[in-house]
Amino acid sequence: MGTILIQNGRIFDGYRYLEGDVFIRDGIIETLGGVSQEKAGFTFDAAGMTVMPGLVDVHMHIKGFSPEKWAVPADCCLSFGVTAAAEATADFGGVDTARALGVKTCVFVPCDTRQTPGLLQRAEEALEKYGPLSAGIKTFYDADNDPELKSADPLAELSEFAHKKGYRLTVHTANSPIPMGELLAALNPGDIATHIFHGDGHTVAEDDFACLFEAKQRGVLLDISPAGTGHIDFSIFQNAIAAGALPDLIGTDLVWQILYTRGGRFGLTSCMTMARLLGMQEEDIFPCVTANAGKALDRPWGVLTEGGNADIAVLEYGKEPFDMTDRAGFRLQSDLGYRCHLTISDGKIVYRR
Repeated sequence: MGTILIQNGRIFDGYRYLEGDVFIRDGIIETLGGVSQEKAGFTFDAAGMTVMPGLVDVHMHIKGFSPEKWAVPADCCLSFGVTAAAEATADFGGVDTARALGVKTCVFVPCDTRQTPGLLQRAEEALEKYGPLSAGIKTFYDADNDPELKSADPLAELSEFAHKKGYRLTVHTANSPIPMGELLAALNPGDIATHIFHGDGHTVAEDDFACLFEAKQRGVLLDISPAGTGHIDFSIFQNAIAAGALPDLIGTDLVWQILYTRGGRFGLTSCMTMARLLGMQEEDIFPCVTANAGKALDRPWGVLTEGGNADIAVLEYGKEPFDMTDRAGFRLQSDLGYRCHLTISDGKIVYRR
């Protein structure tokens, strides 16, 4: 597999910053920080860049798992520094599908909130089908998906079921038919509320973000996953940041419509740029796509350690034009953004700018 030396970069290991080199031999990190005296088969100069764990996208729709109307090829995210991702609505595929992908993968299986006969049994069968790939259950609390939703009781029941089985629940919260405070209160620690800064139906701005602080205090995880701009209101996100109600996770909700209509230029680094332009600090952004994400999925992803697996992204905040407008007409535009220069997966270079 050979040796790789990354020099002169600032290292973020998932939790803290270090200075120095990263030396990789046969897929394993031998040196993390300090100055390496080793000679390598490939040397990369990361001056002015951040060397960090391979990014973890907590919300994608991956070809082979998701319905074709949404699915994107898994390896489309390598150019954004992503080396691991969670499939958000696994209807197809299995362990063999995951082995053939270009990124490490886990899955959430879909489960409706409507109390149809055998609902929970089918969810349990789906979790068993995916076996070690299973991370949890995904459901929708969306007035368009289920106009009859009037309370958080079905959600609470589904969360309890998931946790009894040793999993977590991810909830699509966009266009919530009930106040977001009620929705979040039904979740257990470790559950993920995705599209948390949406602008449809009931929103987190209705109670000046009090529901977010309460949810975070209980250990509920807040995820952006903007789906381009389909599930985000920039002004709500910006005001939440100003109030100190920060997300725990930054996913993409990447689907083919977003990927290809933006010329393949929308990915996890775009969402990181979005967060920074709206006021989040870099020290708060980086954990959302590394260590926090690995913990949320209960996977050993998103951290760099000596003796650990070499999944690495080298990012720069520099000239990378960004121009997106949300559904409310809020335009976010900048000449600067995050861009990936190098992606390493299992010690192999899988993308180089």
